[in-house]
Amino acid sequence: MPALSELCRAHKLNPNVLNRWRKEFLEQAASIFERG
Repeated sequence: MPALSELCRAHKLNPNVLNRWRKEFLEQAASIFERG
């Protein structure tokens, strides 16, 4: 699995943005599957 820094560099993303997206996804992922 590539390192976070490698992913950010490859896709021209700021690491802080990717971390925020990841945090938001993990906090809300369960609700996606609960809606059925």
